[in-house]
Amino acid sequence: MIIRFARTLDPFTFAEKYPMPHVIVGHYSPHEQIDEEGTGQPSYFKVLGTAQNGLSLAGECTGFVDTRTATIKLSYALAEDAARVCALVSAVPDRAVGDCATLASFSYDRPLYNKLRATRDDRIGAIMTAYERGEDVMHAHGSDDPR
Repeated sequence: MIIRFARTLDPFTFAEKYPMPHVIVGHYSPHEQIDEEGTGQPSYFKVLGTAQNGLSLAGECTGFVDTRTATIKLSYALAEDAARVCALVSAVPDRAVGDCATLASFSYDRPLYNKLRATRDDRIGAIMTAYERGEDVMHAHGSDDPR
C-alpha cells in the first residue's frame, strides 16, 4: 500500500512560489466549532487535511484557518488538485479576483464535517488493516513514487 500525503508548504513559502494559486475558501460558523481532539481548537482543518490526503494530490498546497473571519483558505499549485478538493467539499466556483487563478467556496458545516470524518476514518482503517496484514506500507508526498 502507498500512503500519499499532500505536499504542504507553509503559507509564506507557498505564496512566494505560486503567486497565482487556485484558491478554495471554506466558511464555517464560529458558534459550531467541533473540538474532536479535545485541544480547545476546531477540528475542521485536521479532518479536512486527512480526507484531502486520500485524493493523491500531485502538486504543492497550503492552507490555514482564520478564526477572526471563520474561514479556511486552501491554495493549490495545480488546477486539477483544486478541482479534486472542490469535488470533495462540493465547492462552487466564484469570480476570481486579485491574486488567484481560480476561486471557489464552500460551507463547512456539520454534515460536511461528518462526511469528511467518515472519509478520514475509512482511510485510517484501510491503512491500519494494511499494517495488520503485514503489507508493505510506503509513504509518498504528492505523486512521487516512494521507491
